[in-house]
Amino acid sequence: MIPVEELLQAMPLIILGSSILIALLMDMFLPKSKNLLAWFCIVSLLATGYMALYTIDGKGLIFNNMISDSSRVHLLYFVLNFAAAIVLLFSVDYIKKIEINHGEFYILVMSAVLGMMLIAAARDLVIVFIGLEQMSLCFYILAGFRRKDVKSNEAALKYFLLGSFATGFIVYGMALIYGAAVSFNINDILAKIPELSHNPI
Repeated sequence: MIPVEELLQAMPLIILGSSILIALLMDMFLPKSKNLLAWFCIVSLLATGYMALYTIDGKGLIFNNMISDSSRVHLLYFVLNFAAAIVLLFSVDYIKKIEINHGEFYILVMSAVLGMMLIAAARDLVIVFIGLEQMSLCFYILAGFRRKDVKSNEAALKYFLLGSFATGFIVYGMALIYGAAVSFNINDILAKIPELSHNPI
């Protein structure tokens, strides 16, 4: 059973994750209400940013020491969500103008922000990897969002190939770190660095 205090401190992540699921349902069942979806996503990002500031007094680690709950992390949450809300606000008219007004645009931006929030809060290499992949996959799709534009398709393909190679290197590096430190937890790895300084891995 997860303590209520941990759930409260993780509320920015929970709010944004829930908003993404609601936005998906809205896009499925209300396909003609793109404006409603856009404003729902903007309000959701602002609400997540507000909750990040409301719970900014956290000082420890939550979810089995995998996620940090410090004030710096919550400040990053606010910055990421506020910036994304501004991006969506400026995008509403632009994506209509270039005829790519699809509901998944807003959902992808929100999903990318959730990945960034996970990276910002991660105290475990597995969470870093999950957040990085969630963010990257959204960016691959957004890079090729202009489906009828050859340059957009080319950019998405090149970004995907480069990202796939990078992911392979990252996973290999994490495996080497785990082999040396026998832990994915960043705090444990940092604590073991002095005794591992002569380890060739």
